[in-house]
Amino acid sequence: MPLPTLDVTASDPCDHQAIRSSQGDFKMADVLRSVSDDLAATVERAGQAVVRVDARRRLSASGIIWSADGVVVTSNHGVEREEHITVGPANGETASASLVGRDPTTDIAVRRVASGGLPTAPWTETSDVKVGH
Repeated sequence: MPLPTLDVTASDPCDHQAIRSSQGDFKMADVLRSVSDDLAATVERAGQAVVRVDARRRLSASGIIWSADGVVVTSNHGVEREEHITVGPANGETASASLVGRDPTTDIAVRRVASGGLPTAPWTETSDVKVGH
C-alpha cells in the first residue's frame, strides 16, 4: 500500500522543509520526519536555557535564562520564599539566586544568578515572527 501524499502548493509555508519523492509529490512520512527533526532541534536549543528553580518547600518550578548575565524569569506562584533560592541549569550544576522582583498580577518573578555566562534561548527578531511560530 503506497504512503499517503500531501497536495502542497508552492505557496505552502512548509514547502521549504518538505522532501519531494521521485514522482515529485510530498510523502507524508517525509514531511512528518522533517517536522519531527526540526522540533527536536528547537527543543534542544531552547532546552539549554530552561532551569529548575527551588524556591518553595516540595515542588520545584521551571524558569528560563533570560540573559547571559544571570537574569532568570519564572512564575511568581513558584516562589514561596525569598531567600535560599537555587537554580539548576541543564548542565546539572546548582547556583544560588536572589529574588529581583515579582508581580502576582502577571504571575512573573525575576531572579538573578550570581554566576554569569549562562546559556540563553536563541532569540529572533520580532519582525520575522508570524502567528503560529
